[in-house]
Amino acid sequence: MVCSRLIRHANRIVATLLLVSLLTGVGASPVHADLGLSVMPGLIDLLATPGARGSQEIAISNTGTEAFTASVTIEAVPSAPVDRSAVGWLAASTDFVELEPGERETITIGIVVPEYMPSGGYYARISFTTLNANVAANSAALAGQLSVGILLTVEGDGDITREGRITQFAPVLEADGRIGFRMQVVNDGNTHLISPSGAVTVTLADGSPFGSLELPEMPPLLPGAEAMLVSQGSLPLTDGGDFRADATFTYQDGSEDGVTLTASATFTISPELTLATASVCENLDRGPTLAVTLQNEGELGLQPLVTLMLESDTGQALGTAPVGGGLLLWPGEQERIAIDFPERLVSGAYRLVTTVQFDPTAAPLVQETPFQIGGLGGAPAPLCSAQSA
Repeated sequence: MVCSRLIRHANRIVATLLLVSLLTGVGASPVHADLGLSVMPGLIDLLATPGARGSQEIAISNTGTEAFTASVTIEAVPSAPVDRSAVGWLAASTDFVELEPGERETITIGIVVPEYMPSGGYYARISFTTLNANVAANSAALAGQLSVGILLTVEGDGDITREGRITQFAPVLEADGRIGFRMQVVNDGNTHLISPSGAVTVTLADGSPFGSLELPEMPPLLPGAEAMLVSQGSLPLTDGGDFRADATFTYQDGSEDGVTLTASATFTISPELTLATASVCENLDRGPTLAVTLQNEGELGLQPLVTLMLESDTGQALGTAPVGGGLLLWPGEQERIAIDFPERLVSGAYRLVTTVQFDPTAAPLVQETPFQIGGLGGAPAPLCSAQSA
């Protein structure tokens, strides 16, 4: 038998999907129907031994007003290493489920763990994809999908290890000028980390408390995976003071108290970013590559928004592109950002205008970089292939 151990309370995942039938007749009004699907449990955490056999039930319910058919598929978890896949160990009792409004059905997932498996975590997911059963020929329907994660920890050859590690921790300047925090963690063990979460406490230079923030609990972190914990909220820290942030990262390992890791950072509210380089190189099969390198020289993590604009030598704008959205530049870190201009340029003189907005309370950095495409004189932009050789 597969021995199951529910590490945390099973989640009930509920999603409501809006189905809109679009009638093509003149003057016809769209007909709306709610397509609701829920599955329970939403996460299954099991403990097993090599060669074990067992099963797990999953309840699927139609919580909407429209009948539907849902396909049942067993899939790999994208974030799991290939050698940690349990897809071949599972089999569903049915490939499709048909449910009327308010109806509920239970399917069974059979589990067969291979013999002689190394200890550690193995992963798969059961996905339910809906499609409305009553769609007319002149109508359109939306399908939706919910997935149930299957986490299998096998007690086989070798030890089971849960080893989390904090790789980065820093205060971050948010878009509203306040200070939040980010923590980058990695799972160095051979099974998932359970209930990973954290907290941050901020004190002044004299040691007096200023405030605290939670790093909310995240889904189980799989072996070899990295994740970013983002503070829930931010603090109104002001320029001119010295601060210290102490952070904890906690996960369960089967013991009563779990494992707690710590990290700290001392900082002032003085964002410092430089535009280290801005360059252009020419491609033979497409437009030039525009590149900038940013250097974070301060003690705050920064989230710069970079805009690259290409101009002719007469000031005519040829194209503008915002890049670097979602970028987090850790303190002391350097980042190169590059894009390809979509069109080839004729020979002549141009300017690359780089704008970097990283501090909501200050003006952006702006730099003009002249360059030349082709021509017999001057210093034309180099070939990109020569730079990368």
